[in-house]
Amino acid sequence: MKKLITLLFVLVSVIGLSQTPYKDSIRNLNNEWYDLNKEKVELEFVRLIDSARQANLRDVRYVKTFTLKTNSILELDTSASTHYVGIFDTKKELLYILKEEKKKTNYVSSNVYKHKTDYTISITYSRRPRNIKYDSLLTLAAEHHSKYQIEVEPAKEYSHSEYKNYYGYEYKGDMTILENPKDRVEYYCPNIIYLGECVMFDPTHKNGCMGDLYKKSVKDFAYDYFIGFKKSKGHWAAYMQEGDIPSMGAYLGMSKETNYIIFVTVMGKDKNYKEEFYSFIDY
Repeated sequence: MKKLITLLFVLVSVIGLSQTPYKDSIRNLNNEWYDLNKEKVELEFVRLIDSARQANLRDVRYVKTFTLKTNSILELDTSASTHYVGIFDTKKELLYILKEEKKKTNYVSSNVYKHKTDYTISITYSRRPRNIKYDSLLTLAAEHHSKYQIEVEPAKEYSHSEYKNYYGYEYKGDMTILENPKDRVEYYCPNIIYLGECVMFDPTHKNGCMGDLYKKSVKDFAYDYFIGFKKSKGHWAAYMQEGDIPSMGAYLGMSKETNYIIFVTVMGKDKNYKEEFYSFIDY
């Protein structure tokens, strides 16, 4: 009887010890997976969005304009020259340009305008939206907000905003409070124009608290986010906006204590980004 009691005590002790560290072991496995795969997830997600844009967006249509040096607008306004791709001496040269441009595969249509001795040619082209590139500076803006949201996890809210008093929870971190996404882009990458921010906690678990993260593949995890954003009308509209999104920053933030996850992406383009001398055409 005494041996039986001793055996039961040992079993209970072993069970108790095995149950207590179980959650800690899962958390540690998740943390290891996160450290190993965080950047891979970010890059895979950017690839998925770029692929979706190429598959779903129509061609970008844009206009280039050519004129003659005799154009009266140029004489009246010297800055007007910046609106033209080419300024030529003779009508013959201008019409030759038109002939050559018509041979291009992305040529759509053209118009020749004449006012007295002034000739101007307006040519419409089309092309695919340019591919998105992962941007390390925009990622700093995404990282800032992701880390902020991790620190205010007790507030049980997530948003695009940052406040000292966030939904009744006082932020006690040492990061600079940057109230909105545009502020963060201007702070970390002043040469980039802000085009949009998307934020989401882990879409497969309540309150963003990850379960068995370590069991997921990078592609499956990134795809979970892709589908989560796709199901959100507002998020999807931001990702599928017309024209070019040349750059995207992405940051997968996670609390090592609670495994709470916040994924932030920020889109933008360099202020000196070379598109064409064009205006986008709705069609």
